[in-house]
Amino acid sequence: VYMKDIVVGVILFNPDIDILENNLETILKQFNQVILFDNSEKSNETAISALKYKEKVVYKSENKNCGMAYALNRIMEIAGQYGYSWVITFDQDSKIPNNIYQEYSKYLNKMNVGIICSQVIDKRRMELDGNHKDFEKVNKCITSASCTKIEAWKQAGKYDEMLFIDLVDNDFSKRVKYIGYDIYRANNVILEQEYGN
Repeated sequence: VYMKDIVVGVILFNPDIDILENNLETILKQFNQVILFDNSEKSNETAISALKYKEKVVYKSENKNCGMAYALNRIMEIAGQYGYSWVITFDQDSKIPNNIYQEYSKYLNKMNVGIICSQVIDKRRMELDGNHKDFEKVNKCITSASCTKIEAWKQAGKYDEMLFIDLVDNDFSKRVKYIGYDIYRANNVILEQEYGN
């Protein structure tokens, strides 16, 4: 699997443009393109078109909050139209790991891989999972920092747009496994996330 097969998609909601620019820099050191789907009430297109990476950014907005599942489905569709096979999705407040391409690309050719995810640590509770295997099967994952095969997404029936935010990832993980794909976790990739209360 080559860099040209994988694209990054980020869901925005009233983003801090400076933080976004830093994240884009980290992403575009590892990937050729990024798709931004903006769930903000007012478009951030002007601010984004002023960024230095604008030629590598695909920006979409419907000027309203369409919810997580809707945004994920649009990102996956756009990625497919651009000819990608895999999409790594992020929330705008995720700190993008520097080694994500290097680690994930080792495992994408494995049999039956539908999703590869990272290890997640909550910034308020900084303990890591004690497991030291580099790569292991898991039953579910969050969408942030997950690398999803577009074919698996289609076959699983896409993200359920009836779910606005909560349970989107649990529901999708179950359906991906149900149709025979595996979910793997690359333990050397660490996502720092602050879970909602």
